[in-house]
Amino acid sequence: MDMVNRQLLKIPVTIEPQFIALGAMHCAVGINNRVYYHRCLPKDTTLVDEQEYVGRVEKVCINERYAAVLAQGTVILHEIEAGHNGSRQRRTFPDTADGDTGRATCVAVTPTLMVYGTDQGAVEFFLLDSKEWAMLSGATLRHSTPIKALYPNPSGTRVVVVDSSNNAYLGNPVTAEMTPFPQFPTQSVKHVMWDINDSNVVGVGLARHPHLRLRADDAVGPDGVQVGPGRDKRRGRDLDAARVDPAPRQIGRAHV
Repeated sequence: MDMVNRQLLKIPVTIEPQFIALGAMHCAVGINNRVYYHRCLPKDTTLVDEQEYVGRVEKVCINERYAAVLAQGTVILHEIEAGHNGSRQRRTFPDTADGDTGRATCVAVTPTLMVYGTDQGAVEFFLLDSKEWAMLSGATLRHSTPIKALYPNPSGTRVVVVDSSNNAYLGNPVTAEMTPFPQFPTQSVKHVMWDINDSNVVGVGLARHPHLRLRADDAVGPDGVQVGPGRDKRRGRDLDAARVDPAPRQIGRAHV
């Protein structure tokens, strides 16, 4: 669905996909270890790239320019479309040349960052900038338990971190702090989304419930993060939540 023009886009594909990813200008469809990248524009659904990865693809995340693919314990980051010289930026994580160890377990992208977690409890941030394509080593989050899923806000300055024990934390890469959500749902969480109208609210998609809005109003945690029970006044029911400090912070060139 093209939400700007309020019309459906029909994209012909040659496979019955096992997974689909949608970005600002592209969509990806794939099966096993192969992914097809199409433009996703009102008058252009061209197949622009076809990639075969080593190992079965577990997840694909794309933004306007890059794709990050989780496969067999690694994240493969590359440009979706080739540049003027026909080449594509490409890099694999964890990068043993930089001393990284462990296996990648999850990945997410924002317009300016790629974020991935490992089985050793690390959350790493990589800057997606044509002039500064580099790891942000000072932004690494450390945790004692393997990372299961990551849900960054659009600027990457806050990230909901879910570990292998299904405990959730609000990660702050500026201060390297991870504040727990004490009443975060521990089962059947399918996805976490940041509210586009209120940057201090996240929504949790559950397997048996369509959507749960999370907000905290009672207790203030480290660095202006509030954690605790809240209440949705519009619907008159209790909710769990995290409200984050709206003051601007910087990671690389991204701001909240």
